[in-house]
Parts: sequence; C-alpha cells; structure tokens
Amino acid sequence: TVGVPTEERGRVEARVGRSLRDRQAMAVVEAPKGRHAASKYLVRERLASGGAALVEWRLETGRTHQIRVHAKHLGYPLFGDETYGGGAAAASSIVSRPKYNLPPSRVKKLVDKLNRPALHALTLGFVHPVTKEELHFQSEPPTDFKQLLKALRIDH
Repeated sequence: TVGVPTEERGRVEARVGRSLRDRQAMAVVEAPKGRHAASKYLVRERLASGGAALVEWRLETGRTHQIRVHAKHLGYPLFGDETYGGGAAAASSIVSRPKYNLPPSRVKKLVDKLNRPALHALTLGFVHPVTKEELHFQSEPPTDFKQLLKALRIDH
C-alpha cells in the first residue's frame, strides 16, 4: 500500500458498487446500492522506511476490485493503482516525503516499471460451484512484484 495502515490488522466491511464519479471503477457506496463486502487485512511488513507497506488481505466476499476499493477506503491505496489513488503522483507524494528518504523520481520509476497495481494472489481457494470440491491454488509473486518489494525494502 501507499502508506502504512494505522491499525496493524483490521476488518473492512463496506458495500462495493459502481462509482458515481467513474462508471468504469468501483467504490464504497451506501445501502441499498452495491453489495455487501468484507475483507480482513494484516500489515506484513513496513517498507520504504514506513512510506509503504506489504499488506495481506483475506476476502470474506468476492466483489469486483474489492481489495483495491477497501484499501482506498482505508486511505492506503495499492502502490501503482492509478484507478484507485495509488498511482505515480500519489505514491510520490507519500513515499518520497523527507522522513521516508526516497526521491520522487525513484518512486515514479518504480510505479512506471511495475505498470499495474501491486497486487498478487499468493493463495486462492474456493468451492467448485458444480462438484462442490474445495480447490486451492498457490502462485509465487511475479518478478516485477519481487523487484518492487526489494526496492522498497531498502532504507535509503
């Protein structure tokens, strides 16, 4: 995330539906609009001297862009997420503050190199809708994600 959530762990329960400002994006909305959505999060690691964080998300529901919307709702959008407030400008304004000691040009390069939200499903599981079999999958983070973590782990 851009910034570190104030609570190390928590639960977000907020309805998710189409954004009234951008019909291609989702947003937290008031009832009766949208659908119930709940996510749990845990700050796994503080990065960039506290200017960013590696956050684990566990979904209780599966709404479109749920993690991205809930992260934004908390005020800590995903690093590199242009749609939901974590793009180059936002990341640079937070992560490159003097106390984090990461130059804006370096942050912009990191966002540009990633060219997507810093989001990866390490594990995924669900019950097959037809066979009712419990399915579980694991996938190591891709190279670009690992490179971003490495770059943000360095205390400058």
